Amino acid sequence: MTPTSPSRPRAALFVATTLAYLATAPGGAFWLDSGELAAAGATLGVPHAPGHPLYVIVAHAASLLPLGPLAFRVAVLSALCAGASVALVFDLARRAVRVTEPKVSPGVASGVAALVALAFGATTALWLQANRAEVYTLHLLTALLATRLAWDVHSGAAPRPWATMAAVALLVGLGGANHHLLMVFHLPALAALLLAERARVHAVVRALPALVGFAALGLALYVLLPLRAATDPLLNYASPDTLGRFVDVVTARVFQPSVTGASTPLTHNAILAADMALVDLGPVLLLAALAGLAQMAARAPALALALGLALVGNLLTKLLMDVDPTNPDDGGYFQMAWAMLAVLAARPLAALLARRGLPRVAGLATAGLALLIAGVSLAERLPRLALAQVRSPATVESLLLRDVLPGAVVMPSFYALHFGRLYHAAVEGVRPDLLVVHQSFEGHVGGGRPLAEALARRGEPFAEVSWAFVASQRFPTTGLLEVAARRPVYLEPTLNPPVPVDRLRWAGGLWRVGRSAAAAQRAAQARDAARWGAALGEEGRTLREARSTATLLWLEIATTRLSQEDGPAARLALDAARAFTPGSPLAARLQPVAEGLEAGDPAAREAVRRADWSALFGGSDAAAQ
Repeated sequence: MTPTSPSRPRAALFVATTLAYLATAPGGAFWLDSGELAAAGATLGVPHAPGHPLYVIVAHAASLLPLGPLAFRVAVLSALCAGASVALVFDLARRAVRVTEPKVSPGVASGVAALVALAFGATTALWLQANRAEVYTLHLLTALLATRLAWDVHSGAAPRPWATMAAVALLVGLGGANHHLLMVFHLPALAALLLAERARVHAVVRALPALVGFAALGLALYVLLPLRAATDPLLNYASPDTLGRFVDVVTARVFQPSVTGASTPLTHNAILAADMALVDLGPVLLLAALAGLAQMAARAPALALALGLALVGNLLTKLLMDVDPTNPDDGGYFQMAWAMLAVLAARPLAALLARRGLPRVAGLATAGLALLIAGVSLAERLPRLALAQVRSPATVESLLLRDVLPGAVVMPSFYALHFGRLYHAAVEGVRPDLLVVHQSFEGHVGGGRPLAEALARRGEPFAEVSWAFVASQRFPTTGLLEVAARRPVYLEPTLNPPVPVDRLRWAGGLWRVGRSAAAAQRAAQARDAARWGAALGEEGRTLREARSTATLLWLEIATTRLSQEDGPAARLALDAARAFTPGSPLAARLQPVAEGLEAGDPAAREAVRRADWSALFGGSDAAAQ
C-alpha cells in the first residue's frame, strides 16, 4: 500500500463515524417509526407501506447479534450503513477532485475528501438516522454504492463493465425493496453515468433485458410480505396476503395523498430545505458545492449532470410533499442530497490547496473555517443527536398502562404511541395480555377489512366491533360501549373523542370507557400529572418527540375536560401541558375557557358546546409543536 493510498483514511472514517453513532444510540426503542421498524425486524413482521422487506431481513439479522438490547442491535445496522456511506462519500469526493483537477496531489485530494466526508457524517440528516432503527441509511448505502459502480463504468475503471452494470441493477432492485421512492428518483443519475458515452448506449440497450432481470431479482424480496402476512404476525400492516392488498402496500397507496395533496408550495419547501442544508453543512461548504458544480460542468459535464441529477432528484422526493425541518425523517429523505453537496464541495477546496502562494493560504483558511463551522454546529446539535440516555418511549408506555386492567382493549390514536405499544409487546414482552386496536380501525387500509379479518382469525371477540366499522365506515360507538360493559376498554385522549365524553373515566393518562365521575377524579388526575412530570424529567422538556407527545396528550385531555364542562380538571391538564412546553400558545388559548367554566360563566359553557377542537388546533400536528 503506497503512502497516497486512500484505504487508511477510508477505513478510519468508517470506524470513527460508526463508533460515534453507536455511542449515541438509545438502548431501547425511540420515537416515530423506530419502534415499529425494530419490532418488524425482530419478528420478521410487515411494517407500514411499502413494507421495506430488505430492511426487515437485514434488521432481523442484526437483531440476532449478542450486543445488548434488541433496539440497540437494530441500531447497529443503521450505524454500519451510515459509516460505510461516509466512507463512500470520501471515495466519491476524492474521485471528483482527481478527475476534474488532475494537478491536485493524491494527498491533498484525500485530505479534502476526508474533510467533506466528516462534515457530511456530522449532519443531523445522517446522524439521527444512524443511531436508531430506520430505513434511510440502508437506502443511502445502496444508492451510493450503485453510484460508485456506475461511475466505474463511466470512467472505464471497471475491469468487467458488464458485471459491474449487473451489480448496479441488482443494487437498484435491492434499494427498491427498501425504499422504492428514493431509489426511483436516483435512477436518472445512474442512467446519466451509464449512458454518457454514445458507444456504451448500444451495449446498455442490448443488455437491458438482463439488467432488468437483475433489478427484478432484488425487487423479488417483496415476496416476503405475503409470506409473512400468511403467518399472521403481530406486526402485519394491511395483511398483504391477497393480490390487491399486496399492490396497495407495495405502491404505498395510503401515502400517495401526501404527494398529490401537499399543502406547502414547492418554493416554500425549497427554502426550508435550503435552511436545513445551511444548518447541517454550513455556508462555506454550500458555497463551495455550488462552485464545484459549475467548475465540474466545464471540465466533466457528464459527471456534473449525474451528480446534479442525484442532488435535484433526491431533493424532489420531499419537496413534492410537506417539509418539516423539526422531523428527523425529513432529514433522512435529504441524505443523498447532502452527500452530493459534500462531494461537489471537495473540488474547489482542493483546487485552491493545489496552488502556491495566496490561493493556497485562502484554501487553508477556507478549509479551516469549514471545519470550525462544522465543529461548532455539531457541538450545538449534539444534545439533539445524543440518544443514548433516552428513556421516554418506555416511560410514557409505563405511565399510560399503569392503571390498565388485565386483558383490556387499548385503543391508541397517535401513531408513535401505537408503534411504541407494538414494540414493547412484541420485543420486550410488556403487557402481552392487552389487545391493541388503533382508534381508526385502520380504515385507511382496505376500509379496515384486513384488521377485522386478522382479529377474526385469532378468535378475538372484539372482531365484531371491527366488522361494524367495516360495514359503516364510522366509529362503532354503540358496539364499543357494549364491549366496555363486559371488558375494560381504554382510549388514548384525542381532540374529538369517538365516544360521548360523559362515558369517559380518568385512568392515568388514558380514558376508560364507562360512566364518568369527573369531579371525583380530579385528585387522581393531579397526582398523575405530577407523576408524568417527575418520570419524564428533563427529557420531557428538551427532547422534541417526548415533549411534543406529552404536551399534545395533556392538551387533548384538557379539551375533553372542557367538553365535560369540568373547568378545574381542564385547568389541571393545561398546567400539565405547560410543564412540558412553557408558554404553549394553545394552552394559553384554552385557559380562559377553563377559567370561565370554573367561574360558572354561561358564555364559556356555550363556547364549549359549539367548539370544534380540531379546527381550533389546526390539526393535531400543530398541537404537537
